[in-house]
Amino acid sequence: MKIEITNFGGLMPKTGRHLLPDGGAVIARDCRIGSGMLKPLGSMRKDHRLAWPSGSMFRWKGEHWFNYEDAARSFVPGPVFGEGQRLFMSAEAGGLTVWTETTGEVTLGVPAPIATPTQEVTGSADTSVDVASRVYVYTCVNSLGDESAPSPASDVKDVQGQTVVVGNMTTPPHAGYASIVAKRIYRLAVGDSSADYMFVAEIDASINSYTDKLTDGELGEAMPTLGWRVPAADLTGLVAVPGNTLAAFHGQEVRFSAPNYPYAWPDSHAFSVEYDIVGLACSDTVLFILTTGPVYYMSVDDLNSAAPVAMDGNCPCLSRRGIMEVPVGVIFPSRDGLYVVGSGYAKPMRLTASYYDLPDWLNLNPASMFGAWCGGYLYTFYTARDGVSGGLIFDLGIDEGDAGIRSLTTTEVPVTALTVAAEGERLFVASGDFCWEWEGLIGVSRTAEWRSRSYLLANRVNFGAAIVEQSIDDSDEADVESLLVLAYEDYIESSGGMVNGALGTLPQSEVGLVLDGASFDQFAQAASAYTDVKLTVYADGRAVYSRKVHDREPFVLPAGFTARTWFVRVTTNRDLRRVAIAESMEELYA
Repeated sequence: MKIEITNFGGLMPKTGRHLLPDGGAVIARDCRIGSGMLKPLGSMRKDHRLAWPSGSMFRWKGEHWFNYEDAARSFVPGPVFGEGQRLFMSAEAGGLTVWTETTGEVTLGVPAPIATPTQEVTGSADTSVDVASRVYVYTCVNSLGDESAPSPASDVKDVQGQTVVVGNMTTPPHAGYASIVAKRIYRLAVGDSSADYMFVAEIDASINSYTDKLTDGELGEAMPTLGWRVPAADLTGLVAVPGNTLAAFHGQEVRFSAPNYPYAWPDSHAFSVEYDIVGLACSDTVLFILTTGPVYYMSVDDLNSAAPVAMDGNCPCLSRRGIMEVPVGVIFPSRDGLYVVGSGYAKPMRLTASYYDLPDWLNLNPASMFGAWCGGYLYTFYTARDGVSGGLIFDLGIDEGDAGIRSLTTTEVPVTALTVAAEGERLFVASGDFCWEWEGLIGVSRTAEWRSRSYLLANRVNFGAAIVEQSIDDSDEADVESLLVLAYEDYIESSGGMVNGALGTLPQSEVGLVLDGASFDQFAQAASAYTDVKLTVYADGRAVYSRKVHDREPFVLPAGFTARTWFVRVTTNRDLRRVAIAESMEELYA
């Protein structure tokens, strides 16, 4: 009789421990599976201290870090303008802002003038020309080149070849916005089939009057900003949609910016749904509106003909921070599991249906969930009902537009915020007071933990031999940094002390820190042959043997007891390819 594990699998919490498939796990923590081997995750690398560890953070272009107190702030990189690329943001409680290297963070938009321009007709009438009626408006232009909606229109005055002095063009209050640097003056001109405000001149923001001597034929382009307005102060949940357009929401209303003009939010681009909106997410050309009731979708190819449509089913989204965009659509936490929606879906699909029943899922407190897609994995962190923080790591199979879970592992690292680098392959998390790069320390592994399924045998047996095979060559050696870290772990274990670092009471070596100072020599000496692989064997639910394994040779298990139910647990900072227990040494190689 032999129990042999050569294909280490992930978790299926909903399935009974004795019913798991071969290789199925009851515990799979801080490990990567899928290759058949058991591979520990890499250690985290400390990046910098955070002012708001439980807030929100964002890494942009590899050089700019943003950290805010509000946890559900949105960050949307915009297209490149004349002054460089802009970063758009929305606060959790409402309010849209824009950040550039020249302005810093300012309120998005340009306040429209509130003063009504005046007209003073000067000079003598020219009877050789027709009488024309003049109406003027003006707009404001900020330091980013953005233009406001127009002022109230002036009174109508008739002119016949005279000049007009346009006055009272005062600058509106704009505290918190980008500075206003110019004003543009427009004049109503009547064409063959329509009337438009046409460009007259641009003047400095400090000037409040202008003398207009232009004929109708000398006027410039039509004013583009009629009907525009600054985004409402209560908009939040900002996302980008195709066509250089932004979308945000408040209450039961979703609004869009004018295409290519992210600072202009016309009333014509507002749509309502029947339930309070929790958050927005876009996949291809479809915007998904996650609410306290059903999921709505709307095509954003043409906003003039778009309208929200409710999907089948009632799948309330429980967390705005938990809305995660993936290559095939959008994933979000609901009251009975994680759901996915995408283009072509008639209704949301419950991803975790085979993994969690309702009580276990609710114990994870889905309203606390947040996460991101990075490097082919979906990371979902939570604070459970008992106050313990943890994370679920899903390996998703993406097949012809559908998503399915290939494997599930966990972590106990307490994460409070995260961001994904622009290239999509580097995850940064907030833990303790610091920002860490997830698996950012090259060559240093965490200690993974993996527990096998329960093997229920027909008869009672006594297993007498075991083997744990690492997947390294005999010539492989850890680098100096790894040795120092592992030796430091030996030191704190032997002294009975734990380091109060960014991850609470975890040893510093778990997150890849190396102790500074003269103690390096003694640590390196202790680490020269260090391998942290430990096997524990359980019989009928009781631990009967535990051993640290420093090689790949078989060893004897204690005699004198028999059992029907067996399982093994391993902790390791090295890749493992095989764990086996047998009644005899010969059976290990049979």
